[in-house]
Amino acid sequence: MKEEEKKDKTQFGTGNFERRTNPRFSADFPLEYSRVDAASKFTGIGCTANASEGGLMLNLPEQLEVGQYIRVKLYLSPEPGLDFIEALCQVAWAEIPFTKDGDLRYGVKFLDISPEAMNRLKDFLDNLAHIKTPLRITP
Repeated sequence: MKEEEKKDKTQFGTGNFERRTNPRFSADFPLEYSRVDAASKFTGIGCTANASEGGLMLNLPEQLEVGQYIRVKLYLSPEPGLDFIEALCQVAWAEIPFTKDGDLRYGVKFLDISPEAMNRLKDFLDNLAHIKTPLRITP
């Protein structure tokens, strides 16, 4: 793209518009995760900060790299083992520690999630939609 074309696309104003295709909902789910490229059978635990049909914001205790693949087992119930979904995700962005515990915040997108798991997630998010207003987060 030419430099002149880039200048023409400059946005003006004070509006900040959501660019995501799916609304995010504040949700604190416990989860287990494992690095796909790890030689060991490492599994860690963390939690979500928000969720959508496209991905999750995670709080995890270890550093991951943008682009890294992880498997997540997301518990939709406070009782582990009762109601969960599994998915392959890719780290889309990472942030510095923001909690007192020093957890790191990550945005992950779903790469491989079964249709059944996606339907269960959609149903869960639909139920949240009736309880809460979607959390609008700008990138």
